[in-house]
Amino acid sequence: MQIDETAQQMAVAEGRASWTKDQAYRQWVTDKGGVYAVPTEKYPPNPYLSHIPDRDVNTTSGKSLTLINPAYMIRQVHEITILPGAPTEHITSLNPLRPENKPDAWEIEALKAFEKGKEEVWGLSEINGTLNMRYMRPMVAKEGCLKCHGHQGYKVGDIRGGVSFSIPFQPFQDVADEQKISLALWHLLIGLFGILGIWFAFSRIVRNEKLLQNALNESENAKQTVMELNETLEAKVRDEVAKSRQKDLLLIQQSRLASMGEMIHNIAHQWRQPLNTLAVILANIQDDYKYNELSEESLSNAVAKSRKILNQMSQTIDDFRNFFRSDKEAKPFDTVDIIEESLVVIDAALKNNNIEIVKEYERPLPGYGYPNQLSQVILNLLTNAKDAVKERKSGSGKIVIRAFAENGEVRIDISDNAGGIDEAIIGKIFDPYFTTKESGSGIGLYMARMIVEHNHGGTISAVNTGEGAEFTIRIPHHAQMKTQKDG
Repeated sequence: MQIDETAQQMAVAEGRASWTKDQAYRQWVTDKGGVYAVPTEKYPPNPYLSHIPDRDVNTTSGKSLTLINPAYMIRQVHEITILPGAPTEHITSLNPLRPENKPDAWEIEALKAFEKGKEEVWGLSEINGTLNMRYMRPMVAKEGCLKCHGHQGYKVGDIRGGVSFSIPFQPFQDVADEQKISLALWHLLIGLFGILGIWFAFSRIVRNEKLLQNALNESENAKQTVMELNETLEAKVRDEVAKSRQKDLLLIQQSRLASMGEMIHNIAHQWRQPLNTLAVILANIQDDYKYNELSEESLSNAVAKSRKILNQMSQTIDDFRNFFRSDKEAKPFDTVDIIEESLVVIDAALKNNNIEIVKEYERPLPGYGYPNQLSQVILNLLTNAKDAVKERKSGSGKIVIRAFAENGEVRIDISDNAGGIDEAIIGKIFDPYFTTKESGSGIGLYMARMIVEHNHGGTISAVNTGEGAEFTIRIPHHAQMKTQKDG
């Protein structure tokens, strides 16, 4: 059976809840110095309290009572409240009074860990052929505990044992499997929307290409007589210009499609954790209803949390839509803000692949141009770095982002530790349709160069460092950019 991390966390939460409830009972009895009850055949006077002078007393009416200490009370309550599949409790110690409290092998290791300062221990192990989540916390000697355990040499603050809970794990695994199915359905739905969007965009591209081709054909027919009088060289030049224009239009459309696919991929990453959280909330509501613990307050809290998560998911859509919105005109911007906006889009994908981001910024760092276009350039470089680290499949991934002013320019360095780019091809990576990825289009870095050089008057380059590749973007500082535009 493949163990699900979410199922483990839910089982551990169940263990913590059982511990909290146990401690509430235990503290109440301890604060009272124990309670007295009528002894029965099933629950006779506790032989391990025989050293206490007033263990057994008689009331003024002659009724016999015996002292019930916290451990004895917890054991009796547990015996009458245990349900099939519910957590089972075991009080244990490396120096137990009762033979029944002797620790098993797992509990011995946990007790030793408590003596070294650990506050809780949990893990999976089989008990009688059934997989259980084992959860254990230490019992620390308090002033009220010394009445029964002082003769063992314990002092206030000593670790005198622990309480372990064994929780059947299969129900939590079943809930986690149901969550996976729900998440898969959500991913399928998002994928279908993505396919529909790509199909619609592709249809628009095809239609626009046909219209453009028809217009070009009509223009060619109208000028046929004049073109026949031109020299052969002039005809070739015109033909190459038309082909170049069509190629540029196609590249722009392909770049938009690639951005749309990347946006859908990143939304899926951003939504994965909220969807898991919603599934846990629903499971908790179901459990509360099953055990008659569902109150109006708990239901209202669950609904409020769910609404908050849904609002955050809706905000994610708005953030991504604003990020990919086209710039209408050049304007001033803060370069660090542009970088941070790009990181927001890819943050979930980076965390999902355990990639560390190191940021070294200098502020203020004003630039001038088209902020959304520059954001997409940075996002493209971050995505390539993420893919390179992921493809390496060894060690810890790291991406370093530096932004600072240098010689009247804004400089942005983005480097990774993925091993670098083959020196034989590093000079070709900015060419159109050149790619080393199986599913790559080869237009991302080409469009990045076009945006940086043509729209921002800057440069973009790539070199190999000792650990991986480093891309550098240089654009004029705000004041220099305005001077170029005005001139």
